[in-house]
Amino acid sequence: MASNCNVVSSNTVNIDITFHDINTAMMWDDIFNQSENRIPCGLTVANWLSRGAAFASHPDHSSRSHYLYSQFYAELMPTVRDEIEYLSEFYSDELDRLTTHNKRLSVGLESLPDSAIKKYRSSVHIPSFPVVIAYIRVNMLCDSAHFQLRAAYKFGAINKNEYFQARRELFRPLNRFRSDMDNRVALAKKLANAAQH
Repeated sequence: MASNCNVVSSNTVNIDITFHDINTAMMWDDIFNQSENRIPCGLTVANWLSRGAAFASHPDHSSRSHYLYSQFYAELMPTVRDEIEYLSEFYSDELDRLTTHNKRLSVGLESLPDSAIKKYRSSVHIPSFPVVIAYIRVNMLCDSAHFQLRAAYKFGAINKNEYFQARRELFRPLNRFRSDMDNRVALAKKLANAAQH
């Protein structure tokens, strides 16, 4: 898990993220994904979270639709924060478990030269709401956990079928959250559009 965070202003940060596998990079940013993805990428979700947090913390009554957005996200964001906290705990636990598993089986990640690990870099310029930073960290934890899982496969500690099954289970919670956020944003837009008629 690698990142560099620079404060641009009191409200905005630049975050440089390094992913260690094309799968987690594609989950984060569509720039790495050449195929059509049915689930919005992590970067899109991060921007949605930023917008939702802004509406929730600074109610906007300038129009009926903005008022509804403010109400919608004020009610939603506590649930979202709980879900991100769960994801953080899940991926932290998975990272610890997989790292311990690899050490016990003497899977020597330190023997891999840095040049053998292909890295994918992404930069994020985004308002520094805690929920957004926490979500970005979840994606980094997922990448680190998957790096340990793939290392176990590459070093022969698990077979191909075990790897793909474990990878599906590892990615499932984060993919579900992204899909849920897609549905929530669509619902918010539907409510706001209905208010204009």
